[in-house]
Amino acid sequence: AAIKKCWCGLFSLKEVEDGEELLGVIEEPGGPVDVPAFKVDDVAPGQIRSVRIGKRDIAVARVGDEFFALSNVCRHAFGPLGEGFVEGYSVMCPWHGWRYDVRDGTTDHPDANVRRYPVMVRDGEVFVTVEMGRKRRE
Repeated sequence: AAIKKCWCGLFSLKEVEDGEELLGVIEEPGGPVDVPAFKVDDVAPGQIRSVRIGKRDIAVARVGDEFFALSNVCRHAFGPLGEGFVEGYSVMCPWHGWRYDVRDGTTDHPDANVRRYPVMVRDGEVFVTVEMGRKRRE
């Protein structure tokens, strides 16, 4: 016979097969959250690296003492921008050379801009701001 509670004493619902049915039972945080990505000294000026924040794959570039964060996925053939080359305020995809402006995620290819994330530096650490919480299905 299966027990209906775990060692912590909380019950488990055997009737629930899909986790979506539990939405609202456990509150999820919402809104913007500053997530520590790495130490400032981990990325030299003119370099870029990728970080994983939750399900997001993000490329963070350093230009001088400024940091910029973009989606890590090139819109052409899904190349990893975090493995690309930084020249001024541009990052070049290592696969086919598409260039994106790290300040705003724009490119000169139509409808191919990438998402940009806010970045801040505090106490020698780089933080990327992401939106938390699930988007509800309509």
